[in-house]
Amino acid sequence: MKKIILLDPGHGGDQPGACRDNTREAALNLDIALRIPPLLPDCEVFLTRDDDRTVSLLDRVNKQQQIGANFFISIHCDASESRTPQGYTVYHHPGSEKGKALATSILRALDSAGLGRISRGVLSPDNPLTPHVESFFVLAHTTCPACLVECGFMSNPEELAWLQVSENRQALAMAIARGIEIQEKE
Repeated sequence: MKKIILLDPGHGGDQPGACRDNTREAALNLDIALRIPPLLPDCEVFLTRDDDRTVSLLDRVNKQQQIGANFFISIHCDASESRTPQGYTVYHHPGSEKGKALATSILRALDSAGLGRISRGVLSPDNPLTPHVESFFVLAHTTCPACLVECGFMSNPEELAWLQVSENRQALAMAIARGIEIQEKE
């Protein structure tokens, strides 16, 4: 029986997320997420949105429950008040060991993908280094293993330029898919 994967491209519609250099986070998140389903032929893959529309956090969580997802992966790009931070991070809910295992699997795949980016590790919202804790609603309310992947910092000019390159977004999608595949087989 195929595993059911729910990909959640963060933001969308009237919630663009971070906006830098005429680039909306919602568009980057969606582009990365849309690249993943063809990379997971042995899974049944759904998305919380497949275009630029608003989807509430509650609707994202409800979809996970409606389709009986085995894994929930929310895809975002980070931003900071400072232009210095860079790198990718994978978050999990502190009460979910299976969520932590999923996050760790995806982080390892990102680390081994040769992206040329800094790994900020696997964190949970209870970590003092974790910013904007209120944005982890989906991790706290899903009923399956879940993680949130921050693919890079749009507030860092070098990293934003890297995220704007199609081949780099494809490499991110491939690494995320690989992390899901590894976890799906365990």
